[in-house]
Amino acid sequence: GAWKERLRYLMQWADHENSRRFFELFLRLIDDGTLDQARGPIAVNSTFWSLMYGLSEARPDWIPEIAAHWLRRRLAVIQQEQANGHEVRWGDLFNHDNAGAKPLSAAAEKHPEVFAEHVLPVVLDISDMALYSGEAMPPRRDAVWPILFKGDHLSMDATCLHAIVTALEKLAQDEPESARGAIEALKPRASFTANYLLLSLYAAAAESFADEAVDLLCNQPWRLYCGYSDSPYWVAMELFRKVAPACSPENLARLERVLLNYSADYEKTTQGRRFAGH
Repeated sequence: GAWKERLRYLMQWADHENSRRFFELFLRLIDDGTLDQARGPIAVNSTFWSLMYGLSEARPDWIPEIAAHWLRRRLAVIQQEQANGHEVRWGDLFNHDNAGAKPLSAAAEKHPEVFAEHVLPVVLDISDMALYSGEAMPPRRDAVWPILFKGDHLSMDATCLHAIVTALEKLAQDEPESARGAIEALKPRASFTANYLLLSLYAAAAESFADEAVDLLCNQPWRLYCGYSDSPYWVAMELFRKVAPACSPENLARLERVLLNYSADYEKTTQGRRFAGH
C-alpha cells in the first residue's frame, strides 16, 4: 500500500549516517526496489546519489556498500526488462546519475579495502553479463565499458571503473598481499575490463608482483592489448616500464622475446599491414 511511498519519503529526508541499523534498512529498501524512484528532496535536478551528500562526508566507508547494492538493483531492473522482452540497454545501467562520481572517488581513496571488497565483485558480474556475444577471442569487450577514455570529466560508469583502479592500486601499494583476493578474482577472466584492472594493480606494486605479472603476460600475450581509446597499449606499456627493472633476468628475456614476436591482430589484416611492427 502506501508504505512504499512513506518509506521512500522518510529515506529522502533522513540523515543516514546516524545509525548503522537505519542504514541497513536503507540498503534493504534499495534491494527490493522501494528506492528506485528516490531523489534528493530539494533540487529539481537531484538524483538518487544526491541523497548521499551528508553520508559521504560523515561515513565514506559506507559508500561502497551503497554502490554495490545500487548496482545490483540496477542490474536486476535491466534483467527484468530483458525477461519481459525489452532490449537490453546497458548504457542505462548507471541511470546517467553523475552525482555519484564524487562520493565513489572519495570512498575509493579513503577506504580502498572496503571499496574493493564490495564494488569489485558486482562490477565483474556486470562486465561478464554484458560481454559482446560476437567476440570469442580475448580480450572480450563488454557493453558497459567497451572503450576506456582518459579525462577529468568522467561519466558515472567510467568513474566507477576508475575508482576501482584507485582502490586496487592503493591496496597493492600499502599491503600487497591484501590484494591477493582481487588478483585471484581477475586472473581467470578473459575480458578487457578484468585485464585492465589486473594490469593496473600489478603496475601499482611492480616490485611485489613483477615476476608474476611477466609470467602471465608471456603465457597469455593477448593481455598486451590493454589501453585507452587514443593509445590501445598504454596500460601494458606502463606495466612493462615498472616490471622490467624488478623481474628476474630470465623473465625479462622471456618478455623481450614475446614483445619482439608480437603482432596485433589488425597488423595481420590487409588494411593493417602498413602498420606492422608499430
